[in-house]
Amino acid sequence: MFAKTVAERTKPGVRQDVEEKQYTFHAYASSQGVCGIIISDPSYPKMVAHGLLSKIVDEFTSAHPRSQYTGTNVGQLDYPQLKEYIVKYQNPEDVDSIMKIQQELDATKVSVPEGFNLRIWRADFSLSTDRPTSDHTERARKSLPVELDKYIADHRGSLGA
Repeated sequence: MFAKTVAERTKPGVRQDVEEKQYTFHAYASSQGVCGIIISDPSYPKMVAHGLLSKIVDEFTSAHPRSQYTGTNVGQLDYPQLKEYIVKYQNPEDVDSIMKIQQELDATKVSVPEGFNLRIWRADFSLSTDRPTSDHTERARKSLPVELDKYIADHRGSLGA
């Protein structure tokens, strides 16, 4: 019922997000007289919701002439792709390329410094002859973060130390 109210109050060409209780109503009203509503929890990304609304409304209006969805036929038109979109968009990270890139960047921010510190550690030891001296080892160990120090201890055999 609240979705109908949001749709009626959304002017053509306008997008809006309305918070009601524990839900967010994402609305997009096209200039062709169709308003799409997505009801989600508040954490669902607004950009993803509005991207999906644009896609659905555009596909719907392309497939159905205006005469089919005005008057007495409202709510009686088939749109089988809607079920697919509902399933596909349950996890916004899987469908939004910007969110995917952000996740990859976040993962890179974690792995790059660890790999960089590991390369420094290996380079530091390569300056010595065959085996590092205890003074050299202690100096390198003090310069490394605790997490990397633990990693090195856990993987000592595979690192060549």
